[in-house]
Amino acid sequence: MKSLLITNGHLVTLDESNRFVENGSIFIEGNEIVDVGQIPADKYKADRTIDARGSLVMPGLINAHHHLYSTFARGFTPPGPPATNFEEILQNLWWKLDKALDPDDVYYSALLAIMNAARAGCTTIIDHHASHSCVDGSLDQVERAFRDVGLSGCLSYEVSDRNEPGEGIQENERYIRKCRDSEDGQMSALFGLHALLTLGTRTLERCADVGHALKAGFHVHAAEDEIDVTTTMERYGRGVMDRFLDFGIAGAKTIFVHGVHFQSRELDLLRSTDSMLVNTPESN
Repeated sequence: MKSLLITNGHLVTLDESNRFVENGSIFIEGNEIVDVGQIPADKYKADRTIDARGSLVMPGLINAHHHLYSTFARGFTPPGPPATNFEEILQNLWWKLDKALDPDDVYYSALLAIMNAARAGCTTIIDHHASHSCVDGSLDQVERAFRDVGLSGCLSYEVSDRNEPGEGIQENERYIRKCRDSEDGQMSALFGLHALLTLGTRTLERCADVGHALKAGFHVHAAEDEIDVTTTMERYGRGVMDRFLDFGIAGAKTIFVHGVHFQSRELDLLRSTDSMLVNTPESN
């Protein structure tokens, strides 16, 4: 088991007492942080020593919602008239991009984004993936990029009815089971759902049944744009959070993303279920 000693760092521990240690050290064995603080120079004999030279040393950042497959859209402007609303952005850019990806595209788009994340101090990414032309096994391609770079990941496939009913349910189930069987700690999984505006009743029932049987959490966009709110109300006469509660999607293991158009009442409902809300103020 290889060991590492980092010395002369200003340590932001973010532990229970929120300690800040000036000119502190960190001793690591394998994948475990063994000791943090004012460590005597002769206490440990490490295979490698890094002198931080007064730099700030802190736990890795966590990106709680990413679309690694979106890498190839950077700097890209879709042809035709500019989008005038959120639905047109989805139709003209994102839904065309994810339909065009092949397995190599999935791998390399993830690889580049994960490398950039590592350079920015991010060590864990919770990703929400979609690739219509290569659904089966696509999360394995994303995982391969994580393992090549060395970051930790929590992956899910974006189930929706926009290409075919329930697309991605089997990929979520397969990958959740794979992560549980491996138990290596680097990769984990949630059950991915796109949003209520693309999910019919039958698909939500299927997702809820599989997710609950696996005791898995969900990773889902919610109230990202007004169209999600109005479409849900027009179709079902229910608010977004009410609709998710109808199917038992909320809970302590579930991440709702955006929530821009949640009403105060819905935020109270979300809080009452111990669900997590990831707000992404720069995403759109």
